[in-house]
Amino acid sequence: MTGASHLLAGSFARSPDGLRVQALLYDAATTQLVFSTDASGSAERLPELLCEHIAPAIAANLNESKGDQSLLTVDRDPVYNQLLITGLGNFYAGDLAAAFPAFMKILRDHPDDEAARYWLAKSFHEAEMPHFAVIEMNKYLNQHPDSPRRPEIEAVTKHGMIDNLKVYVAGNLGPNRPHDDLDQLACVFADRVPVRKGPREVLAQLVDKPLFRPPVPVTVRPAEVARRLVLEQAGCSNVRDAVDRRILDDVLHMRTGRVIRSQDDVGGWPQLR
Repeated sequence: MTGASHLLAGSFARSPDGLRVQALLYDAATTQLVFSTDASGSAERLPELLCEHIAPAIAANLNESKGDQSLLTVDRDPVYNQLLITGLGNFYAGDLAAAFPAFMKILRDHPDDEAARYWLAKSFHEAEMPHFAVIEMNKYLNQHPDSPRRPEIEAVTKHGMIDNLKVYVAGNLGPNRPHDDLDQLACVFADRVPVRKGPREVLAQLVDKPLFRPPVPVTVRPAEVARRLVLEQAGCSNVRDAVDRRILDDVLHMRTGRVIRSQDDVGGWPQLR
């Protein structure tokens, strides 16, 4: 697969119509998602869904992008690409034990590589190894704070959809929505795809109005204001001690990526009076 320009991944999931088929097309050099499409119907219609809906849509997208290399990065080296394609292939095949070493070999020679770090974290997550997934994802977020892969809110559909579910989404800020005048759903993803390009069932569950009125008074503040107030006022008491100051400083500078196992990991016990 070293000569491949694109990687196609797909999935099947239950839907109200019977079966939903989703296809994701990635650029092999950058692992960037360049196109996604889906179709729903009964299981008996699977050949029709694949041949008359999914395949033509993918072919049309490839024809449109043919010859336009301005969006692609230069191929760094064939060994890197072979490892990346191998890791992604094993990831989507569900062979996670074979995906780990491919991404780790890339990171051995390229410790700051964005794609390898991201997919290693996702592989640990899919393998239900949360401790390692958190460590790798924190490294990824710290190394690449402006990456478009950072989903602030993500729906995962591999376990099925909940009927009649509604989710209120409004006012969230993050790398994909740094300003409040942007699309409210710019920071919402579904199975790693921007939600407006993802499954229609997920998009239908999102609403921009509160779903209920709380039984007690609740002051709702914009995200920027809430963050500032938390940093200004949060703490264990009216007087901030060394632990409060350390935690706040870590939040301000986004210092994450490791699990604290002892007070010695953070400078020892504060001076007690």
